[in-house]
Amino acid sequence: MSLGLPSHLASVTVSRSHARTLHVAAFVALLCAAVVVVAFAADNQELILWPALAAIAFIGVALWLVDRYPSVLTSVSYLVVGAASVYWYTLAVYSQLTVIAESAAIWLALPKIALVMVASPLVGSLSASVWCVLGYVSAEVVASVAVISLGGDLFQDAYTLLAMAIVLATILLTELARVRARRAQPQLHRAARDERLADLRARLELKAAALLHDTVLSHLNAIASSPTVAVSDELRSQIERDLEIIVGQEWLNDGVSGEPAQAAENWKQTPFYTAVDAARSQGLEVEVTGDISAAARLNDERATALGLAVTQCLSNVIMHSGQSRAEVAIYGTDTDVSIMVIDHGVGFVVNAIAPDRLGLRASVSKRMEAVGGAVQVWSTPGMGTSVLIQAPVAAQAQVPSAVTAGDAV
Repeated sequence: MSLGLPSHLASVTVSRSHARTLHVAAFVALLCAAVVVVAFAADNQELILWPALAAIAFIGVALWLVDRYPSVLTSVSYLVVGAASVYWYTLAVYSQLTVIAESAAIWLALPKIALVMVASPLVGSLSASVWCVLGYVSAEVVASVAVISLGGDLFQDAYTLLAMAIVLATILLTELARVRARRAQPQLHRAARDERLADLRARLELKAAALLHDTVLSHLNAIASSPTVAVSDELRSQIERDLEIIVGQEWLNDGVSGEPAQAAENWKQTPFYTAVDAARSQGLEVEVTGDISAAARLNDERATALGLAVTQCLSNVIMHSGQSRAEVAIYGTDTDVSIMVIDHGVGFVVNAIAPDRLGLRASVSKRMEAVGGAVQVWSTPGMGTSVLIQAPVAAQAQVPSAVTAGDAV
């Protein structure tokens, strides 16, 4: 059930759904108890059963409060009010319907079942089980006290015990499902990361295929169609220019013309380059691939935020990954710039980051969100970490000539 939700939300959502289910079951039990009391009162108007109806009403109000405002305080209040109400309900019903109550214990069990259905205000199977047991013990103790005070004999209430067993079994099955979900989440994260990488590479391969068609194949066709064996100077010059573009990977640019040397200078002036250079000076081997000049398309505010975010990611690789190498892939479109920082280090559980660890949370995610960007993190213990940083291209940003990772890096 939790596989379709982010891991940090799954536990809360599942626990809340479990609580709501228990509360609905409790309301149904109370409604059935009220119907039974009204039926007996209508059949014999000499019976004084209004205290039983009042007790059911008090439990209902307490149940509504704990469902509407879940907390430790409302849950404790539900147990206290519920226990007192079960006591008065048992007194009212058992004192006037002793034979029926002993032969059909379900009529006495209905309010007790509602008390068992108290849900934990906290997340976790252990706390849910403890609250369920507390409800069962409270209900049985006060009901037994009521029966003994009337001089009756204690009898086994299998219905309330069965209700508790069902609740505990549900909690156990839910916890097993959570364990399976936690084991599957790293694989889902890795698949999502691989999908983004595949998309990035597919776009580059598409441009490469188009370039080969426009250059190499056309040159071969021109050579084959040449009336002489010797290649003309004009064709030779054209082939040399196209080879320079291919070797220098200038073709990664989104159609913006310009000098590669100027584009390389633009890239070296960006905070992104500063981040990579600083990491390399600390001994980290950083392989940069893609359209490195794309970072220069951002305005100053977004470029600075992007550079600082990349700095933090590479610092994390140095301090926490246990690796001396990282890969940084960058690609730019007309609307945004995407950078992925990848390492194959120790990894970690993303939703288990301590609140006092502000690296990814504040220095990366919050920083990029402040400038309209977004950050996604995939990490699997023992398999490495990937951080995708996206920043929108400002409308007023001027797009410089592109140069890609290669000789300029």
